Amino acid sequence: NVPVLPGGVFVPFSLERGVFNYSLNEFYIQWTILDFGRRAGRYGQAISKARAESLVLERARQTVAFDVASAYFQLLAARAEVRVRAEAVRTAEAIRRDVGTRRLGGTAEREDVLRADVEVSRTAEELVAARQATLDAEALLNQALGRPWGGPLLVADVARRPPLAESLEDCLGRAAALRPEIGAARQEIAGAAEGERSARGEMLPRFHIKGGLIQSELPRVFHGWLDGAGILVDQPLYAGGSRRAALRQAQAERDAAAAGLKVILNNVSAEVNLAYHAIATDRERIRLNGVAAGQARENLRVVVVRYNNGDAIPTEVVDAQTALTAAEVRYYASVYSYLAGLARLESAQGGDLSELLAGVSRPPEADDQRIDLPRDPDQPPAAAPPIPPSRTPAAGVDLPPALPD
Repeated sequence: NVPVLPGGVFVPFSLERGVFNYSLNEFYIQWTILDFGRRAGRYGQAISKARAESLVLERARQTVAFDVASAYFQLLAARAEVRVRAEAVRTAEAIRRDVGTRRLGGTAEREDVLRADVEVSRTAEELVAARQATLDAEALLNQALGRPWGGPLLVADVARRPPLAESLEDCLGRAAALRPEIGAARQEIAGAAEGERSARGEMLPRFHIKGGLIQSELPRVFHGWLDGAGILVDQPLYAGGSRRAALRQAQAERDAAAAGLKVILNNVSAEVNLAYHAIATDRERIRLNGVAAGQARENLRVVVVRYNNGDAIPTEVVDAQTALTAAEVRYYASVYSYLAGLARLESAQGGDLSELLAGVSRPPEADDQRIDLPRDPDQPPAAAPPIPPSRTPAAGVDLPPALPD
């Protein structure tokens, strides 16, 4: 409560006969001793609002961190696809050169050359599209970082797939405890309850302590000082229903805040469930695509050996390379989708993504956590497989490098 010090000077005058002047100087101090929660309710509303806004700011920062992590993994996935596509182009060009040599030697048909040309064109077009996707991912990462879209980026590869050890129930409980939106909604309920408290107080009287001091200068009447103090009760008798309407509005705001909390809890639960089950799906995709990539590579190795020995036609090599490229693209897409899913789950729980990003950079602790990165196209290609001495072909095709065992 703040003291109130009203004061004034009154100088009435008259133009009639017997004009005289007088003055009254008044000074009052008033202190509210009881208002039934009016000001305490408004103060509680302000405190709850400040806490809710701080939680909203915290969630905004978490959202930015998730956007950066998501764009980061998207860029890594795009770069991995570029490496796979570049290796496919290199292999397709090697097949085309070998088929051309065999055609000149009369051991290959014209349709084999045409099929090899089509494969070179197809793989080159897919490489162009993959490079465009990389540029798009770089722009998105720059945007998430708050940098110019075309700014240079130096992004490190990840080496590890952290396992998901928590159960769904643990994730839901952690989200309920950490999500800032839930805390902000609870603060909204608390603020609405304080508003209801203040509205109820408006229907009750106010009690004040008031003291006053008056200096009077009334000629021929009184000249001196007057003082006094007392307890005042202020109770408006009729306000046209405005105070009851304000109370009902405050109660409606409290109920709306409670309903909003239920909606937020349902949304958070849905986000955690979706992210958790998506991770389980991506984990199974990694297993299946890893097996498919290994089988496709072994198939390509066998076909290339047969082709170099003259026991396979170029179309078989092209088909084997196409199957390997598709399997590797699916494998790396599932790997980085899994990592992005971990980031999504951590964000859905309201956690800190810095621990996850640090974890993917550490060396793998087990073979099932290792990420088999494709060969960098800027590095020299792998050597051709040894050819049996029984049949030495006029030309040959090099195998693309295998995924690490």
